[in-house]
Amino acid sequence: MYEWYKRLIQVRKSHACIVEGELAGIVTEDGEGTVVLIRKNGEETIAMIFNCSSSAKKFNEYTEKYNLLTENTFDGKVEGFDAAVIVL
Repeated sequence: MYEWYKRLIQVRKSHACIVEGELAGIVTEDGEGTVVLIRKNGEETIAMIFNCSSSAKKFNEYTEKYNLLTENTFDGKVEGFDAAVIVL
């Protein structure tokens, strides 16, 4: 858990868009505990995906984009109680 929060803090510090960027939109906010926020500034646009349910969710529209949390290409799947931060 410590390593996960440490990684979140690193991503936040490295990408001003997350802190200083404007909220460009809320893509989804449903009763199943899924929230997708889009933030952007002049340099980048980021999708922050939060899956607050216990089951995995698919986000195919972000497949093949770069996931800042895992530092890999996003496969579209966010496990239960997990998150992804995608560079758009």
